[in-house]
Amino acid sequence: MTDLLRIKIRPDWDAALTYDSLHEPSENRPVFVGREVLIAPLVAEISEPNKRGTYLISGYRGTGKTTLLIEALSRAQKQLAAKKITLFPLVLNVSEVAASLGVGEVNEPLKLGIDPRRLLVALIRTIREQVYRLKLEDESTSELIQRVDYAYEKATAAKFSRTGSKSQEETRTRTFELALALSDKNVLMTLGLLTGAAAIAFEAAALLGPTLGWLHAAALALGGATAISLAASWKYGRSNKSTSSKQTALEHDNSLQQLETDLKDILASLKKNKLRAVVVMEELDKLEDKKGEQLAAVIRYFKNLFTQAPALFFFVTDKGYFDIVASAIKRARRSRSYAVEHTFFTHRIFVGRPTTEESLEYISAIVADDADRTAIKAIAQTLGKPGRNDEVDRLGKFVRVVLFSAANHLFDLKNELRRFARNEEITTNGTSSRVSSFLIDEQTLPPEQEALAVFQDLIVEKSRAFEIKGGRTYANETLADSLYAVFNELGSNHVQRVNSFLPITNDPQAEDALLLDEQLDLSEAARVRDAVHSLSHDLERGRAVVSRNLNENSFSWREDAARSFRYVRQLQKHEEALIAELERHATLVNALSEPGIPNILAVELGERVKALREAPESMTADAALAQQREVVDRYGNELSISFDSFKQQLEVYGFKFELVAKGLGGSLHLVKPNSGDPRLKTSSPRGGVLLAFGETETLATDVLSFINPTTPSLARLDRVALVHVIHAIGVDSGEVGNRRRQWNDLLAQRIGAAMQVQQNQAPSELLYAIDVVPLVATEKQDDLTQVEKVAGYLAAYGTWSVVDNRPYEPIGKNVPNLESSLDRWIADGPPVFHIPKWTETAFRYFGERNVLETDGRVVISLGLIPKTNPNSLLSNIATACMLNGFGQSFGGPQLWEPVGKWILKSGRIVLFVDWQVTSGIWSSDEIKELIHAGARVILVKDDPYPFDDVPSTKGPITLDASEQS
Repeated sequence: MTDLLRIKIRPDWDAALTYDSLHEPSENRPVFVGREVLIAPLVAEISEPNKRGTYLISGYRGTGKTTLLIEALSRAQKQLAAKKITLFPLVLNVSEVAASLGVGEVNEPLKLGIDPRRLLVALIRTIREQVYRLKLEDESTSELIQRVDYAYEKATAAKFSRTGSKSQEETRTRTFELALALSDKNVLMTLGLLTGAAAIAFEAAALLGPTLGWLHAAALALGGATAISLAASWKYGRSNKSTSSKQTALEHDNSLQQLETDLKDILASLKKNKLRAVVVMEELDKLEDKKGEQLAAVIRYFKNLFTQAPALFFFVTDKGYFDIVASAIKRARRSRSYAVEHTFFTHRIFVGRPTTEESLEYISAIVADDADRTAIKAIAQTLGKPGRNDEVDRLGKFVRVVLFSAANHLFDLKNELRRFARNEEITTNGTSSRVSSFLIDEQTLPPEQEALAVFQDLIVEKSRAFEIKGGRTYANETLADSLYAVFNELGSNHVQRVNSFLPITNDPQAEDALLLDEQLDLSEAARVRDAVHSLSHDLERGRAVVSRNLNENSFSWREDAARSFRYVRQLQKHEEALIAELERHATLVNALSEPGIPNILAVELGERVKALREAPESMTADAALAQQREVVDRYGNELSISFDSFKQQLEVYGFKFELVAKGLGGSLHLVKPNSGDPRLKTSSPRGGVLLAFGETETLATDVLSFINPTTPSLARLDRVALVHVIHAIGVDSGEVGNRRRQWNDLLAQRIGAAMQVQQNQAPSELLYAIDVVPLVATEKQDDLTQVEKVAGYLAAYGTWSVVDNRPYEPIGKNVPNLESSLDRWIADGPPVFHIPKWTETAFRYFGERNVLETDGRVVISLGLIPKTNPNSLLSNIATACMLNGFGQSFGGPQLWEPVGKWILKSGRIVLFVDWQVTSGIWSSDEIKELIHAGARVILVKDDPYPFDDVPSTKGPITLDASEQS
């Protein structure tokens, strides 16, 4: 019996994060690891007080959506505290809110739904409870508390009505009266007596002193007043009375619209009081809402609140609602519109199951002993390497088995670990204590289950090899789901169909179908498919399955599949594709070097192939694609260097190249004559020569666009020749012929449409010529290099394309039409076509030459070719073509002689020899030398035929009238 393996763990190892933990010290919080890619953006949004919006948090049940959100809130809480802002989480369990609605009959099953009013009431109640929890008592928040209490009072009242009145009344009266009359026996009389007495006193004083004369005046005045008061009476009176009354009545309601307005005001007050409001609506996946209609209706109703209020709103749902929203958006995009769901959420986050690395990190985090924690972390070094399964110890197998059984679901992982968890009483130095541990032995982990460990390594290998980068959580969740689905019925005797493990596919034509498979792009769907097929092949090769049916793509499990399985390393599909590309490019690159000298890049690529074949673990699909792109780029760089060198060697002959288009792997150039771009000519015919290097994605389009430009200032071409230099390995590879056929098919099929001329003009015929030349030939043919061949093609095509520089040659007037005879001769006739009749005074133009000037062949009068190099007749031919077509020629006879020989031998030119004109420049021996070099000759000469040892065909003769008589 093997030894017992004991792993000490934290007592709270399986405790779950709850929203209450946001109000507890951080050191008491349960374990949380991983999910950094998803958490970081959430923390950034929550910790920014001015951010607002709606988030859809979706995923399979048990993947840790709530735990992830709580962790994000906890981290954001610390960042907000640094800004002196308090996190204000508002969590609603929507299923509880829905359950409070009740049902009509007691015996009816409870059907959960959403009522907008109940939702608002529940949210206001939650705000009220949270406000009181914070115990806000200062003056700045008293208004907030009153506002929340008032809103809650209205929201929870069955009927709410509050009225008030105010009135005011005012009365004012004022009276004033003044009377002067003799009949006043009291006041006026008294006043008269007083003034009289004063007058007497003033007068007496005046008599005593002569200098006080003014006293006489005062006495007289007072005496007058007395007289008036006793003689007159006057009366005035006024009364004013004012009364006003005002009354105002107010009535408050608790309608849904009013509650929404109140909630907006409350949320604004929260922000004003530096409270960061985050609303979380949990348990939405428990509603009876398979099509998402209820949730959609609520979001549509409160869309303005959710998007405009100073708060974040999180809706936590299962994968089903995520698929509903994504499918609606996808279907709307097909019709080039936007679905309503497109604006429901500012962010949609899919929470997949933890990765194997994150699950391993969780197991390590709940371990209490440092040595055990180190040992568990070391498991990562061999995890996902089924070829090293024999090296795995019991701890490693334990970890693999629980991960495999839980399929990396965090909820299921805790359940699997509970099977091994024990609480033990341990006595140390006389002190007893309770210790939590995982106990692993043959009872808790029997050999039959221990053998499952290798299947987890297989899944991890496939997950890594076919992982989808770029934060595509949904795609990677689909990949993991499909891989684990292969083992859903492990041990069953039912037939397992491989296609059933692939992403679920619905009828896309159905109006409400979920487009599950279309939420993966083509490459992602192919990646998942390749991973599942690779896994099934490994299981078959390792003898875990039997009865594999290739036609139905199905298999059956062995009774002891896990214990029978033996891993056999096999190259993945993407690895085989990479090896093929490495070997192909090694051959191509090696051909660019001189014979016998291996190319450095080719050697490196060969070493990579060897390393791939001998690698103990699979390469990831992304790494394989990255290497393919790198090889293509490096090959393209090598090829560009070779193409540039090739072009520079052609420039030595006097060719000028103007870049028309460039792409990855090649370029297109106009071989430019001294007269400039032929499309700028004001009259037709117009002809041009193009030189293409390599292959680009738009090469065909670029050629057609050049021939028939859409720019008004450029005219279309009537004749065009294309020389295409490709990197084919040797002239017999078949690639050259295939590429030439492709060009001919393209121009034959599409040139008609491309050459449509302006309205009211008849379409004209386009003549074209194509030649495809390998960049490097395996053998030097005819003692010519590839550069010399291309120089010959270009020079001859230059003469062919410049039609207006070559006037028709004269022949005897009575010579009959020679088109059919010339057509037969050029196909397979002897070197010379003899026109024996010549009339010196009567002639016509040799228009029949047009029948020969197809496919780039050109008729040149030998009499117009100057013999500038008497010692090299062939170079005279080549330089004459060059000068006639492009206006310039560089280099001497040594450079041009092999080119001239190639021009004659390839049949690209036909020499027109007017014996009478030519004999003064070219001797018969020189003409014969040209014929022996491969020239085709049209000879105009009266009999006798001058070349006895040169086969010929004679053209038809028409006798004149005298000869007929």
